[in-house]
Amino acid sequence: MFRNRVLITAIATAIISSAAATKADQILYCTDELSTGFIKKDGGWRITNFTLDRFTLKVEGDFEALIHGGDRFSCFEEWVFSGNSPIICNNDVHKSSSITIDKDSLRYVRTETFGFGFVSSKLDLPDTDSISAGTCEAF
Repeated sequence: MFRNRVLITAIATAIISSAAATKADQILYCTDELSTGFIKKDGGWRITNFTLDRFTLKVEGDFEALIHGGDRFSCFEEWVFSGNSPIICNNDVHKSSSITIDKDSLRYVRTETFGFGFVSSKLDLPDTDSISAGTCEAF
């Protein structure tokens, strides 16, 4: 009987500890500081600046994934060095979109490139490739 109570107590403690160790999802409020890319205009390509964007990111767990505009970005930690913790997140569906974010400073770079943008010389499509950079803050 005593042995069963000890076992039950140990199992309950393990479950509670693992639940407490699981990091809750968080919402980040992000603002572009820079946004540039390529745009097709008058039959040719040129560099352009894009309108700065504000958006939210939902962070799943400890940056296992990000949700942005309804899209899921799977993340992996590339390396940790000199106090920086960059996380690289790739769009699960549109593989050419990514968000790289430092989980400590919350500075980010977003990229969107398209197969029908600048690299498509045979098609006359107006897709634009862009890169934006900014900072997020916790909601």
